[in-house]
Amino acid sequence: MATGEQTTLMNYIQFCHHLFPAKIFKEDTNLNYILSLQQTQDDETSQPFLDFMAVQLKKSLSLEIQNIKLLTIKDLVYVF
Repeated sequence: MATGEQTTLMNYIQFCHHLFPAKIFKEDTNLNYILSLQQTQDDETSQPFLDFMAVQLKKSLSLEIQNIKLLTIKDLVYVF
């Protein structure tokens, strides 16, 4: 499981590379995260980790979009 320092470092690296910071969801850290790191090391390619992070980013963005839609709907209700 990622610590606060690891998360901060990862967010900093993503920022430096002009990437949107992705959350790693707790339910995905135990198995998928560790497996992607292990496969990355075994295969000597970063693709398994990049694939894992792409899924996490998609999940993060989908949840953010849902939250924005819900807030927009709530704001519209308050207007009327």
